[in-house]
Order: sequence, then C-alpha cells, then structure tokens
Amino acid sequence: MEKEACCETMKYHINYKCDIHKNPFDCPDAVIYSSKKRKSLV
Repeated sequence: MEKEACCETMKYHINYKCDIHKNPFDCPDAVIYSSKKRKSLV
C-alpha cells in the first residue's frame, strides 16, 4: 500500500524499500522513515 505524498519524489522516498537492509536506519539510500504515526528524516 502506497502512502500519500505531496509529489512523486516524496512518494518514491516514503515508499522506498531496500533489498539489502531490513532496517531503514542501516540503509544509506533511505531518506525518509514512514510509520503509521509519523514521517521523519533518517
């Protein structure tokens, strides 16, 4: 399920899933962390 975003770039980063790192905080390509409660920069 895709989360809402203000633009395509933001949508890409919110929905980004790394194939290598399970934890988004370990991935250098993860820019935005999104949960049910909030969105934040990594």
